[in-house]
Amino acid sequence: KEPNRRVSIEQLRSPLTWNGSYDITYERLISFIVLLAARCTQYFPLKRAKPLVPPELMKLLAQSRSLSYKAKRNGDIILRQEARRLRNLARYELKRYQQSRLTQQLKERNVPSECSTIFWSKTKRHFRTTSSSLRGFILPNDEIIKEPQAMVDTAADYYETLFEAPVVIRPHPYVDAPNTQCVNVSEPIPLVTYPEVLNVLRTRKKKQSLYIHGLSPFMLDKIPKNYWHLFIKLYNDSFTNGYVLKKFKEARMVLLAKKNAICASDQTRPISLLDSFLKIQ
Repeated sequence: KEPNRRVSIEQLRSPLTWNGSYDITYERLISFIVLLAARCTQYFPLKRAKPLVPPELMKLLAQSRSLSYKAKRNGDIILRQEARRLRNLARYELKRYQQSRLTQQLKERNVPSECSTIFWSKTKRHFRTTSSSLRGFILPNDEIIKEPQAMVDTAADYYETLFEAPVVIRPHPYVDAPNTQCVNVSEPIPLVTYPEVLNVLRTRKKKQSLYIHGLSPFMLDKIPKNYWHLFIKLYNDSFTNGYVLKKFKEARMVLLAKKNAICASDQTRPISLLDSFLKIQ
């Protein structure tokens, strides 16, 4: 019923196929998955995340609290002693439960789960505040620039020169050594099968860090398995014809400072974020 929706009922009922250009269809698919993930994501402060207490322990805590209020209101000594006993028992059981939860969180601190989220939200306050982010560049004339656009232009000029195609002097075929020829240069790349793709998905770490187009390995694991039949056709066509999608050629570079936050361009560490489906390929 919304007027800005461009997906018709016929398109929803049609099977998953690469209609028309690979690039256009893939770009629409990526946009759809990113928008769907953003719509289904709920954010809340980590300081509000608390571990669950078992129901029997909650019942014991409520019973000890109720008896203490009743003993205070009636002034009964025997009831007060019973309330104290239940309170000490509840504290002991709660402390033992927290210790067991801490042991479990230590074991699962590097695994994407609820325990790891609670563990890191409680322990990160004790970390020493350091930052590897850049705050400025030092130019060859010892000038310091901190404007974001000027920093981006300086880093782009440096890394474009660093990563440009090198000039390779090949040996002369009659004087120097001949060019090496691979034995299997004429053999085609084997086609991708559905079990191979599922095996790659199963062995990858389910990290939640986002790649260039806003997708993560955790999101790829949640995609229905029948969608991968669509990508098998794309992968096989890419291996057969040597065609690479335009989105696969894009990369977002993040620069980290090696030592100081204000440094020269050659004192940075570049990290290139690639496409999620390209890493599967």
